[in-house]
Amino acid sequence: MSNLAFEFDKNNNKLFVLINCTEGDSLPTDASIKAQFEESKYKEFFYFPEEASKAVALVTQYFTSKQFGKEVRFAIAEARPAKIKIRVAEDKMTASVELTAAFGGPNLNEKQIIKCATQKGVVMGIDESALGELVQKIKTGPIGEVYHQVIANGQLPKRGDDSTFEYLTKSIKDRVLQPQEVDHGKVDMRDLGSLMSVKPGDPLVRRHPPTKGRAGYNVLGKAVLAEPGSEIPFEIGSGSCISPQDPNLLISEIHGLPYTFEKGARVDNVLELQKIDVSTGHIDFKGGVIVNGDVSEGMKLKANGNVTIAGFVENAELEIDGDLTVMKGIIGRKTDDDSDPEQTAFQCNVKVSGNVCAKYIQNAFVDAGKQVQFQGQILHSRIIADSIYGGTDKSPAGKIVGGFYQVSKGVRCATIGAIASTNTIFHLYPELNEKLEKKQTLIKLLKNKEEILQEIKAAWEHLREDDSSENKAKLIEETIASYKLHDKELKKFSKAIEHLNVQIEKGMQAVTVYASREFFSKTHLRMGQVRYVSQDDMRNTKIGYKDGQFTKV
Repeated sequence: MSNLAFEFDKNNNKLFVLINCTEGDSLPTDASIKAQFEESKYKEFFYFPEEASKAVALVTQYFTSKQFGKEVRFAIAEARPAKIKIRVAEDKMTASVELTAAFGGPNLNEKQIIKCATQKGVVMGIDESALGELVQKIKTGPIGEVYHQVIANGQLPKRGDDSTFEYLTKSIKDRVLQPQEVDHGKVDMRDLGSLMSVKPGDPLVRRHPPTKGRAGYNVLGKAVLAEPGSEIPFEIGSGSCISPQDPNLLISEIHGLPYTFEKGARVDNVLELQKIDVSTGHIDFKGGVIVNGDVSEGMKLKANGNVTIAGFVENAELEIDGDLTVMKGIIGRKTDDDSDPEQTAFQCNVKVSGNVCAKYIQNAFVDAGKQVQFQGQILHSRIIADSIYGGTDKSPAGKIVGGFYQVSKGVRCATIGAIASTNTIFHLYPELNEKLEKKQTLIKLLKNKEEILQEIKAAWEHLREDDSSENKAKLIEETIASYKLHDKELKKFSKAIEHLNVQIEKGMQAVTVYASREFFSKTHLRMGQVRYVSQDDMRNTKIGYKDGQFTKV
C-alpha cells in the first residue's frame, strides 16, 4: 500500500491524511483508510468519510496516470469540542440543556455549563446535582452522544391555604379511646372512655382564616406572585350554629352528640351506632341511641332517652332512662343455676325507666318502669315490670317459662309454664306489702288519736263538774280547742286509711294472669299473704283475685 500517515493541525483542529504515490504500492481504499484511522490515537475525532473517498480517488488518478512521487493531503477528521444549547421553557419555570459530547475535543464541566446558562439569563434554581450527573455521563458515555437534561427549576408560587377547620370536640367516628384503669391496676378493654356529649353553646369547630400564600420565582430570577387562599363557608348541620360573638366558631345549639364534617358539624340528640362492642367501648350518652347491630357480651350502655337495638343484647348491662326496643332478643346467663329464682343473679342486666319491647328474653334480669312486651318467649328470667304482655292486646302470643316475675298490673301471653312442670313464679302487685305496712302505721296513729281524744273528753267532763277552778272557762276553752285539733287529725288518718283500702282492693282486683292457650301446672302466684299454685294443666285460663283468694275469672 502507498505510504499513509496522519497529521493533526492544532490551529484548525483538523486531521489530515497524507498519502505518497509510490510505484509498486497497492492503492488505498476507503475501508483501509478508515481502519487505520480507528487504530490511531485520533480515533475519537469526527470522521469525514466523503473526504477520505476524495483522497482515494485522487491517489487512484495519480497511479493511473503514472504520476508517482506526488503527495495527497485531505482533512478526513476533526477534533470537535462539546456542543451545548440552553433552552428556557415558555413559562420560564425550567431551563434545560441539550449537550452533545465532544469528538476528541474538550468536554464541559459544571462551571462552564452554568456560565452558558447564565449567558441565557438563567440565574435561579440551578440544580447542581443534575449538572454533576450530566458531566459524569459525558465523561463515561460514547463520543458525540446527545444528552438532554433539566438543569434549573423555578419555584412555583404556593397558593394560600383555604380556610382550615379545627375540631374542638370528639365525635363517635374519630375520638381516640383509651382504656380506663379499674381495680388493682387492671384494664377493662371495653371501657374505652366516656362518650362526651355537648350542650348549647359548646364549641364544635373553629375555622382558621385563609393564608396569603408564598411567592415563587422563575429561572430568570423574576418573582411569581402567589394566589391567596379562599374562605370556605361552614357546613352548618342541624343542632349547630355560628357563634354570635365569633364568626369563625361553630357552636352547639342543643344538648346532644356532635358529628363532625369536613367543614363543620352537626349535633344529634340521638346517637346512631352500628354495634356496641370492644371497638366502641361502653356507651354513656345523654340522649336517645339507635344501635343497628348487637350489644355484645360484657358491654355497658347507658342512655338518657329512648333506645332501639336492631340486633341482640347478649350478657350486657343496659341502663336506659326511656323506652327500650330490641328487635331480636335479650340473652344472658345465670351466675348460679341453683340459686333461688327470686334472688338469681344474671350476667345480662337491663334497667329501663319506660317500656321494654323485645322479641324474646332469656336468662336475663329486666327491671322496667312500665311494660315489658315480647313476641316469642321469656325463659328463666327475672323481670320487674308494671305489666308483661306477649303479643298485642287483640292477639296474645309468646310463652313464659320458668323464672321470677314481679308484676304490678298483670300478665298476658299465649302460654305460661311448660309440660315439664317448670316452676314459674309471679309476685303480683308488689306494692301491696308497702301499702299494707303504711295502712298498719295509719291504724296505729288512728288508735293513738282515739286514745288522746278519750283522755281529752274525760278531762273536759271533769272540768265541767269542777266548780272550784278559778280559770274554769279558760281551761274548758283550751280543752275544746285541743279536742278539735286531734279530732281533725283522727279524721285525716281515718280518711287516709279508707282511701288506702280502696287503692289496695282496686289494685288487687286489677291484677290478672292470663294464658290464652295453656296454663301449665306449678305456676306460682302470690300477692301479699295470698298464695296460689296451679295443680293441673289448663287451657285459656285467667287467674285473678276475688274474695280474698286467687280464682279463675
